[in-house]
Amino acid sequence: MFAKNDLGVDNLFQYCTQYNAGVYINEIECSNSLNKFLGNGQIIDRLSEKIYTYNNEITTKSALAASGNALFGTRAMNDGSFISFEIREYTLWFVVDTNGKKAPNKLGHDIFIFTLNNKDFISGLVPDENISEEEILEGIENGAYPSEWQQQRAGNPCNLTTKRKGNGIGCAYYALMDKCPYDKSRRYFECLP
Repeated sequence: MFAKNDLGVDNLFQYCTQYNAGVYINEIECSNSLNKFLGNGQIIDRLSEKIYTYNNEITTKSALAASGNALFGTRAMNDGSFISFEIREYTLWFVVDTNGKKAPNKLGHDIFIFTLNNKDFISGLVPDENISEEEILEGIENGAYPSEWQQQRAGNPCNLTTKRKGNGIGCAYYALMDKCPYDKSRRYFECLP
């Protein structure tokens, strides 16, 4: 793992998500270690860019609702890809844009979101396949999703119908499995909307 040796820790997840008095106390060290690992890529700000959802229904600069503000601190790599890293909700989030500024800039097409879990395993967010839009709305009313970005990514969607700004954040899971989220007989990149 990129930072285990650099930081001298056994469990990167536990180290980076240590929380005290409203802050992740090791966030800067973890971020610096990742930046050191990634090399000389330039730090950029993507806030002025339009990012599209998986099904292209909504265009918004806040489409990367998965971690609240993953557009900050994006590193432009020498191969043209972009990588962002953030710690939020006791989770390490990685956003990878495989082709940087080039189109289509869509979640689940060229932008994928990954997390690091407590066993230091990187994976795509697992979509909540059985959660309906009605259940999400009920959860919002009951306070299950207290912030706007939690509401927009509820269910970790990767589907053709939701109008959530975070639609596509669950797509990395399907891309890694190479399975179409709505047609199990097709491969992932064969069925992009």
